[in-house]
Amino acid sequence: MEAHDDDLRISTDHSGTVFVAGEVDLAGAPALDAALRAWGDHVVRIDMSKVTFLDSTGVNVLIAAVHERHGGSVVLERISAPALRTLEIAGVLPLFERAA
Repeated sequence: MEAHDDDLRISTDHSGTVFVAGEVDLAGAPALDAALRAWGDHVVRIDMSKVTFLDSTGVNVLIAAVHERHGGSVVLERISAPALRTLEIAGVLPLFERAA
């Protein structure tokens, strides 16, 4: 699966990793939400190494993904500095598993 607009690119692979690049904001959040919902209750890994901007709408999509996975989890991998800063300020990092 692959989706993109001018500021956000999302792709997935067969192992359950969602690769997110660009700006996760009000315009791009619905595409991320759809990509995460496609995995159902399964564990999903989100590679955030190329996220350049993350706003509260994007944070809410990530939180919703955690709450919708009954028995699965959301693992954040390679979080970019801008995304990490937003997640830290929002105080939501403990909700997610993090890749080593």
